[in-house]
Amino acid sequence: MALLVSACAELPSGADGKLVNEWPGIADPAGWTPEAGNCHDEFQNFPSRTNYRPMDCSKLHRYEFVHVGQFTGADANLANSPDAGTPAYRKAWAECDAKTTEFLGGPWRDRKITIKVGFPTGEAWGGGAHWFLCWVAQLPQLNRAPIFASGSLKGKFADPNLEYGCYQLTTADDKVTDFTSTACTAPHNAEFVGGVDWNVEWSVVTAEAEKEASKQHSICVNAVQGFVGASVNTGTWTWTPGEADWKAGDHFLRCYLYTGKISLKRSMKGVGAKGWLK
Repeated sequence: MALLVSACAELPSGADGKLVNEWPGIADPAGWTPEAGNCHDEFQNFPSRTNYRPMDCSKLHRYEFVHVGQFTGADANLANSPDAGTPAYRKAWAECDAKTTEFLGGPWRDRKITIKVGFPTGEAWGGGAHWFLCWVAQLPQLNRAPIFASGSLKGKFADPNLEYGCYQLTTADDKVTDFTSTACTAPHNAEFVGGVDWNVEWSVVTAEAEKEASKQHSICVNAVQGFVGASVNTGTWTWTPGEADWKAGDHFLRCYLYTGKISLKRSMKGVGAKGWLK
């Protein structure tokens, strides 16, 4: 009786009493995607809604979001986001590499810059999120943690604070034990001259590091001579990224001229044979 009375009750205005017609379709669940142009205090391999805390880049931060890319085709059909060293991961890293150079205004690997790539969490990937996020940060020096800074790195390639410049190396048993960045007008015995893509496996990098007459040295001597503008006899100091960055795709061998006990107080860039070591 209660049901009958309810059914016969007067309908509200605009209702026709039909339960199966004119219901709007339920939209597909919207996936979450981070946005380029923001900054963050710490790097995250797997950003999510809960740990993603973007901030204005005018505030102190360590990382900046340069670009958000999308996996397509077979890469988007992987069961999980790609592992480091896999073809899909390297493809994402390569895109971040190019986008960072474009963003900075010059080849970022010639500057005190590092890049990282972040991916969706496993749950988000399974739900259809197939993006990757390109992170960029400023280093205080080689092999150091990124610094806190304010402002964007966009277009800052020419900023002298980002240049590697000159160094004073301390050695023991023919191995560098310490290095200090210094102005090229101050006493120093090393200077960054550029770098070369060295597309070998990580095992080759570690094996070469143990050799006195390293392939790295011969590669960097050529870089030094191009930097100086003359065929010169010089020592070199080389630096490679760590294993994780190398396997991710950063195969850039950074080269420095090294003069040992000879102290310089100027840059050797373009000095030619007459100006070498003077």
